Amino acid sequence: MSNPGARSTEVVLSRELSNFLVELSIAVHRYAMYPPDHPSLAPVGDALFRILRRLLETRTSISLGIANKQLVIDGVATDQRNPVLQDLARRLHMHQLGALTFNREISVDSLRELFAALATEAERGGATPIGLRPEEEIPRLQGIRLVPVGYDSLELDRHATEPTGSAMRLWLQLAQAATAAERPFGREQAPPPEEIADSIRKHERSAAYDQVIVGYLLQLAEDIRAGDSPDLLKVRENVSRLIQELDDPTLRRLLEMGGDLTQRRRFVADTVETLGDDAIMKLLRAAAEASGQEISHGLVRLLTKLAFHAREGEDRLRPIALDHLRGKVEELMSDWTLPDANARAHTRILDELSRAQPLLDLTEEDATLSGISVLQMALEVDAYGPMVESALDAVITAGELPDIVPLIEGAHMTETGRLLRARLSDVRQIEALVGLDDVGEESLALLVNLAGPDQAIPALLRVLADAPARAIRRKVLSRLIDLGPMIGRHMGPYLEDMRWYVVRNALGLLQRTGATPAGFTPESYLRHPDVRVQREALPLALAHDDLRKRALVVALTSGDE
Repeated sequence: MSNPGARSTEVVLSRELSNFLVELSIAVHRYAMYPPDHPSLAPVGDALFRILRRLLETRTSISLGIANKQLVIDGVATDQRNPVLQDLARRLHMHQLGALTFNREISVDSLRELFAALATEAERGGATPIGLRPEEEIPRLQGIRLVPVGYDSLELDRHATEPTGSAMRLWLQLAQAATAAERPFGREQAPPPEEIADSIRKHERSAAYDQVIVGYLLQLAEDIRAGDSPDLLKVRENVSRLIQELDDPTLRRLLEMGGDLTQRRRFVADTVETLGDDAIMKLLRAAAEASGQEISHGLVRLLTKLAFHAREGEDRLRPIALDHLRGKVEELMSDWTLPDANARAHTRILDELSRAQPLLDLTEEDATLSGISVLQMALEVDAYGPMVESALDAVITAGELPDIVPLIEGAHMTETGRLLRARLSDVRQIEALVGLDDVGEESLALLVNLAGPDQAIPALLRVLADAPARAIRRKVLSRLIDLGPMIGRHMGPYLEDMRWYVVRNALGLLQRTGATPAGFTPESYLRHPDVRVQREALPLALAHDDLRKRALVVALTSGDE
């Protein structure tokens, strides 16, 4: 699942960088159209030189990464659908160039020399591609550095028995660019991802080199998402292993190119769809560090749990979990420009997961542990939503409420803690709890305390009157007795109930708590048609001097043994 909301902010080049690339493409195209001495070429380069001078006022150099369909500048890959920029990328790529770097020594003359060198259609039998020439024959231009890659994408593994898809060709090109190999790699000769990662790590920091690596990663992401390559699974695995093997400083180095949060978010959002679960988590952490963001431990645990399901879950559910993970990472990064991003993202992730198909068929024990874990994470990042409420309900049902209540008490309680406490204080929680087959007495006591006597007593009395199970009535009765005389003002309706056992229990509560409802007298209950009610009224009547004699008469003449 690719979340469209995560890409609502389209990354675009600045106007001047866009103008620079367009002018460069037009200039090279004109030099390809006209002979060298044609008068139409005289003004070519002037506009580009002015643009470059303005750009270089605020930076020491400009690096342009080159891949076969796109250019990468300031961390942004150009749109493959733009015919002008696509033609420039194709021409530079066919010259086997991995990057161009422009610095402040640039001149109009060196630009024109560059146009002339690039104008030759290398793929049509013209001059040898620049990147394949001996080093001494590569043009040395003032203020311009041409960085060869030295691969021939059209000749890769020409003897392979299986077709090489575009994704595999890109992977082999990335391998050669990263390792600076002189000859192209075939499928069987390509170094493993671990070796490629080591080459990237050891390479001297260079904006041009990094732009090339990132450019290939972006194109690989595009090809893998398109899903039309016969080598898709293998390439996806290779890219994931590469990300996993890059050390944290190197990964941050690649992510810091251009220094722009929006560009970094685009790179991660595009790349994350091609990765396995472990690589996703590593890339996310590196992106957070490069962006000055901190991902809470709770949110990391939640995403890691999704990653675990993606890796270890049932066969039919693993793709769902991985899809969720990719989408949630994109959502998190889309919130990095907002305050309190962790809590916002965490809340939305919890909410959406609560509506999603369960990723695992949990046992009852697993469900309890999962509920406690969700609540702990929600409290840690101060996030609240439907899944948090569901987790709380699951914990209550499992009798694990005593493990949670201490977390929502104290002076440092978060807003989520207050919301959880408010939910637990709702008397409906008491009614729901006593509706279970096994009512935990400690959990019931906690809910009563949280609700407070004014709310809890009426709820408990309703349960005592209506609960069919004797075991539940006994536990509720015990709670009411603990509340003491304050129950008295709520007893009136139950003392007048038509059901004998309701009246008997009400009289028993008055006796055990010492409660005395306003205007209450046990006299009428000594004449109750049910002898069990009479018996319960006797202790109360004996406590009244004016009823003591009558109570003794009832006791001596009653047929109840």
